[in-house]
Order: sequence, then structure tokens, then C-alpha cells
Amino acid sequence: MGPASGPDSVSCRDMESLRQRLSGVNIFSGLPDEVLDGFVTNGSTVKYPPGSEIVRQGAQEAGLHLLLSGSAEVIVGDRVVATLGPGEYFGEIAVIDGGPRSATVRSAGDDATKTFRISPAGFWSVVGDNPKALRQLLESLAGMLRNQES
Repeated sequence: MGPASGPDSVSCRDMESLRQRLSGVNIFSGLPDEVLDGFVTNGSTVKYPPGSEIVRQGAQEAGLHLLLSGSAEVIVGDRVVATLGPGEYFGEIAVIDGGPRSATVRSAGDDATKTFRISPAGFWSVVGDNPKALRQLLESLAGMLRNQES
């Protein structure tokens, strides 16, 4: 079972809300509004029916997903290791390196899960035009890795 609907373009009225939500993602925190707006215009929203896969472990499909509504289970092997809700995200590394997914993420609960997705192409089109943003993103990722090591 796949997405209930394909990607939608982001309406202007949603731009500010999505910009605020993106600023809550570690790697995007502190980026200027115009950079966040670039991510918003290069992203899309997708709805997934309950029980459908958003991404599959080992797949090369890349992209960052920010949950807008509903919930999602993170599954490694055959074990649920986390449940995500609105405002939480996954794929921050995959959007950068395009590597295989380390987990399956499946829509959970009784309602559809809606995500905002930024593809690697959309991500790189924004940061490629903004070296300051790229540096800040790399510093944020380095900080996340250091925190995981300690």
C-alpha cells in the first residue's frame, strides 16, 4: 500500500507554518527564513494511509521527512524501535548522502500520516546556492554526531 495521494505543491498560506516547523529540525535550526523558504518551495507534502510504508530499510530512496500529522513507527529488522509524531523527522543523513535507509518507517495509528518531504535534489539546489547555509548545516550535523559519541 503506497501513499494515498502524490506529492502536493505547498500553498503560500502553508509557507510560514512549514518554515516554522523546519526551523525546529536540528540541522535547519537558525537558518535564515529565505533558506528555509527555499526548502519549503523545493519540498512536497504526501499522505500515507495507516499501515503503509513511507520508506523501506535498505532502500536507496532518500529524502528527509518531517511529520505534519499522524504517527509513524520506526522498524529495524522486525522490531519497532521508536514511534514518531508531528514535528519529528527522519532522513536527515539520507537527504545529504543518498545512502540506504537504516530503518523502515511505516504510517501508524488509525489516521493517515502526512509528511513534508525534501528530496536530495531539492536539498542540494538550496544549499548549493548558499555556502553559509551549507556550513551551518554541516556544523549542526557534526554536533549531532559528537553528541551520539558521548
